[in-house]
Amino acid sequence: MIRGFVSSGQPVLALSLYSRMLRDGMLPGKYTYPFLFKACGSLARNGLVLGKSLHCHVLELGYVLDLYVLTGTLHMYGQFGFLGEATKVFDNMPQRDVASWTSLITCYTANDCWEEGLLAFNFLRDDCMKSNSDIGLRHGLLCSAGCVGPGRMFALGFGEIEHQI
Repeated sequence: MIRGFVSSGQPVLALSLYSRMLRDGMLPGKYTYPFLFKACGSLARNGLVLGKSLHCHVLELGYVLDLYVLTGTLHMYGQFGFLGEATKVFDNMPQRDVASWTSLITCYTANDCWEEGLLAFNFLRDDCMKSNSDIGLRHGLLCSAGCVGPGRMFALGFGEIEHQI
């Protein structure tokens, strides 16, 4: 239900349901938390406060090593422009995958930190994409992170990267 509320643009209902679950002694599974972080990220008012509280809660619950939960956490911080917090979450991840790298790159590019986004993309290429079989994935990643496309930043080398892949 939480996922449904978030997906249908009703973040307040999603967070209210989460609060009610906690009061009733029920804990959602780890796959619910990224949707809760997304709900927090979509709230202009109090969203960051709720997101920080949720971050503390998932750490208390032992999700400190869970890649899925942590990726949602870093994305939420990025939505509010708290790139230091997003980077800290990313740096403390025990492992990283394409989704976590994409989230970090998106955090940077959404906040006009193009050089940091390019640097992260280069690290992603070294860390996750070692074969030529990932060419379509690489291009899709650049597009989803907002790095390529009409009117986007090519001056910092994104155009060269797209050409290389």
